[in-house]
Amino acid sequence: MEAFTGAKLTQNIEDLSHQPVSVLIMDDDAATMSKAREVLGHELEKWSDIGHSKKSVGKALNNLQNKHKILTTCIIQYFQKCFSYAVTQNKDNALGLKDALQAIVEHAFGNHVKCGNWCKAVNVNYTYKSLPRGKPFENESLYVDLSIIFKSVANHSEKLAPGGSTRDVESTNNIYASKAHKHMLQHK
Repeated sequence: MEAFTGAKLTQNIEDLSHQPVSVLIMDDDAATMSKAREVLGHELEKWSDIGHSKKSVGKALNNLQNKHKILTTCIIQYFQKCFSYAVTQNKDNALGLKDALQAIVEHAFGNHVKCGNWCKAVNVNYTYKSLPRGKPFENESLYVDLSIIFKSVANHSEKLAPGGSTRDVESTNNIYASKAHKHMLQHK
């Protein structure tokens, strides 16, 4: 139902504006994109919603908590903040974003070769304020698991680099939902 609705709304936009829609900003829902292409009859570019992507990174990190007890909520939030900074600082620069996303794990493990000018670790007395005991991580298994997550995200940097967001649409949807709850709309 959601895929069909998204496709029909996109078609309505094209009909009203007399312009083809060329980009959809969304989460990683392949069904909606497929249905939109089918209904519209032309190719669409997909940009990843930054908010959903940040939540996906957090969810992937949460899934590692049982294996790596050091991944507390604060540390997960630290990695999500690093993700957000990387996207913001590399808007419209997919290659720069890919490098920055891969540098996040390296930075957290004390390797600053790939860090950009944002890294303050060149200072001798640098402490990692968001990491335990102010020191970089050392666990090899954690390094491998974090690298897998951030390399996966970095491989989609061309969809993240535009900095697309569905925040305005989500906000409007929440306003409508607060005024007319789903259970009130159902016919009895």
